[in-house]
Amino acid sequence: MKVDIMKKRRTVLNGKPFSIVDDLTKMDLTERKKWAPQVKQLYDSGTRLRFSGGKWRDSAGKSYIFVFNLTLDKKGGVQKTNFNALDACLSYLDKFSLDDVWRTRNPLSSGFTWTSNIDNIRCRLDFFLISKKLVNKVNDCYFQPPLQSDHHIVILHCDISIEPRGPGYWKFNNSLLLDPAYIDLVNSLISNYSSDPHNSNQNPASFWEGLKFTIRNNTIRFSKLKANDSHIYEKNLIKKIAQLESDSISDENLLRELKDARSNLHLLYKNKLEGIMIRSKARWVEEGEQNSKYFLSLEKRNK
Repeated sequence: MKVDIMKKRRTVLNGKPFSIVDDLTKMDLTERKKWAPQVKQLYDSGTRLRFSGGKWRDSAGKSYIFVFNLTLDKKGGVQKTNFNALDACLSYLDKFSLDDVWRTRNPLSSGFTWTSNIDNIRCRLDFFLISKKLVNKVNDCYFQPPLQSDHHIVILHCDISIEPRGPGYWKFNNSLLLDPAYIDLVNSLISNYSSDPHNSNQNPASFWEGLKFTIRNNTIRFSKLKANDSHIYEKNLIKKIAQLESDSISDENLLRELKDARSNLHLLYKNKLEGIMIRSKARWVEEGEQNSKYFLSLEKRNK
């Protein structure tokens, strides 16, 4: 995210404006020299939130990867890291009063965001660095297994003010028509509604509207329960994968169990993405298209 875009895009955190600044260390040397003064200007004028990652670039623009703590942030392989890059990052943290929020919330825990299945090496290479003034506004920070990457997703939840919203416009999810349980539910609703003497005496228009209203209410309830079950299933899969990845796995059965869990999570995300693409009303979808951010933006625009 470039600085000129950041100036236009601000988010309100408990009534106060904060800029989200991407880490300039990911840019090459020329870009850093171009944007660094503006980032400093933003910081001096009140910027409060900065994000960074585990890659660091030296003055020549060469990229390095490091971990903060060899005991907690790395398992397997040679117990060493790039201390020059680490010192540069620590200086960056001190200069801008930043905090490694996941480590602050998990001071003695080992957590890993990157895994090498070949060498059985695990490292925490991905993290959020935020202003120390915002640490008390963080509700949660955790890792989530990736879909198509060797790096985990780092998720940060902050306490922000949210405007109350109404019920919104309900859209029927036609994938329910492939669910046998939903089909049985609708058949039962139609049968019960039709057999009710009060309903059978209505004129056709009133009967039809009443039946649609009954089906709609029960469909919403059914969809919420199904979505909740899917959410619980997803959380359990993520928890299972994280647990299996946190230990050194040598048993073939556990490796197969980890592979199956990842496959099930991939299938779940694939189904979610298909729904997003349908709701986005995109005019076409390329074969193998996986850019979920694009379809999410279209879906949001169409609401």
